[in-house]
Order: sequence, then structure tokens, then C-alpha cells
Amino acid sequence: CALKKQLREFGAQHPSGVAAVVMEVIFPPNFPMAPPFIRVVRPRFQMMTGHVTAGGSICMEVLTASGWLPTLSLENVFISIRSEMIEGGGKLDAQGWHRDYSVAEAKEAFSRAAKQHGWLTR
Repeated sequence: CALKKQLREFGAQHPSGVAAVVMEVIFPPNFPMAPPFIRVVRPRFQMMTGHVTAGGSICMEVLTASGWLPTLSLENVFISIRSEMIEGGGKLDAQGWHRDYSVAEAKEAFSRAAKQHGWLTR
């Protein structure tokens, strides 16, 4: 897939080797009754590709209060995220791919996206 090819190309150019999408999962105190917050740490994606928001959060209703089910496994959630990144045409930001997303920008972008889609976040 195109994203895998880009990861390899950019990884070869950077000393840390960006051959993977590094993600972070933040669990709320009431997990699994509430969804985890999942974001991309690095590399940066082009805006509006792969269901990754401008701030690095994952744009999927299943990660909101209105879409989350306590019976969902994290394995299945990550399979869905991977699929959305690929099927959603995920592309790395050619200029800023090497810069990490911050937690604050990811949370802000997730709130914006959820509001735009009419999803409940809490």
C-alpha cells in the first residue's frame, strides 16, 4: 500500500527510522465503560487523509461516547484504525512528517472533529 511505501522511504531518510506509525492509548478511569483516547504520535499525516485529524487523533465514531461499546476489544479497534488509515488514503506530511503530534493538539482536533460529525464525546 502507498502508506507502507512512504513509511519505508521516510524511514530510510531519518536516523530514527520512521518505518511504523507510533500511537498512544490513554485510558480513562472508567475504561472499558468509556472509550480510550487514541492518537498518532508520529509521523505526521497529510491533513484529511487516513482518518487522522490535523492534530493526530483518530477520527472514528467508535472512539466517542456515542459509538463506543464496552465489549469492543482493543485488538479489533486497532484493526479498524489500520483499515481506515489504508482505505482512507493515509499519506505522510512530506514537510513535517518527522515532527511529533502533541497530546493537546490531538485532543483539541478530536473534539473539533467529533463536534463536526455530531458525535458525543462525553
